Amino acid sequence: MSDVVAGLVNTALVSLPRHMAVVASAFLPSVIVSDKTLFAELESLDATLYGPYLASHWHIPLIAVTLYGVLVVGLGQLLMRHRTAFELRGLSQAWNAIVSVFSIAGAVQLVPYAVSQWGARGGLVGATCTPANAWYMTGISGALTHTFMWSKFFDLIDTVFLVLRKKDVIVLHWYHHITVLLYGWETMQVNPPFGFWFCAMNYTVHAFMYSYYFLMGIGATRRLVRPIAPLITSMQIMQMVGGLVVIVVAGMYCDSKTIFDNSTTRFASLLRNPSEVFHLFWGLDLASNFVHGFVMYLSYFILFVNFFYQTYFAKAGKHRRAMGPQLELLPKKKQ
Repeated sequence: MSDVVAGLVNTALVSLPRHMAVVASAFLPSVIVSDKTLFAELESLDATLYGPYLASHWHIPLIAVTLYGVLVVGLGQLLMRHRTAFELRGLSQAWNAIVSVFSIAGAVQLVPYAVSQWGARGGLVGATCTPANAWYMTGISGALTHTFMWSKFFDLIDTVFLVLRKKDVIVLHWYHHITVLLYGWETMQVNPPFGFWFCAMNYTVHAFMYSYYFLMGIGATRRLVRPIAPLITSMQIMQMVGGLVVIVVAGMYCDSKTIFDNSTTRFASLLRNPSEVFHLFWGLDLASNFVHGFVMYLSYFILFVNFFYQTYFAKAGKHRRAMGPQLELLPKKKQ
């Protein structure tokens, strides 16, 4: 069986363009990859070189989120309003399996690296305040963070399943997908020193979340994993807390030139000067990325806490909603 898997993996790698095969090797155990030169090239990969391409191709994510909002969230729900829901259990299970394996592979690589860098650089402050190209935008971590950004496009498929199965598409769901895609594109363009932590946390939470969705789709395991639904949402909330902590640490303790280029503005002064926040919010540089990250994670935290309360406490769970396509315990919309 292992030989068959290795054969399929190597056939796929050979068929890919070389640069894509190099990035893909970051997710694979070296024992099943026959072309060892891929790993040598992976070690020399510099993901910061993609920045100019991203800066000149903003039309890609903007078109993607526009089509997503109009065709999927808007028109898709309208067309399904008077149609019978599609089951799509096989496809959704396959999708959950793919995303869970992808997320696990990323987490397995990035979490140990995060721990090692935490120790080597003197804790969260030391790692967070090190320029991105000096600690996470090269080699395996660079490949994984860059792939993370592109994976946000594929995450939009979640909503397609929700719409076709006539499940509720709540504001938190589509807002999260749109903003994380746009912020990911911007982050890989400007390469903030704190961007690594966002990727590592998201890979980890998604590893648990999509594994949960997959197990919920199996009759034999559904009853066993159903009680941990509040834990999954709690992990998402903790991810948002972690994002806020990272950004606050960066603003409070990093040298101002690391975060704000040549500006002397610091996080504390930003809080005292709302006009500066407004000015930076409309930019696309490192300082603006800092502000965007803070606003985004704060809004996520508020929305996820509200979702948690409405789902598990308000009126005995009357308002339960699905953040993913396979929460089978939640009711469908009326036919």
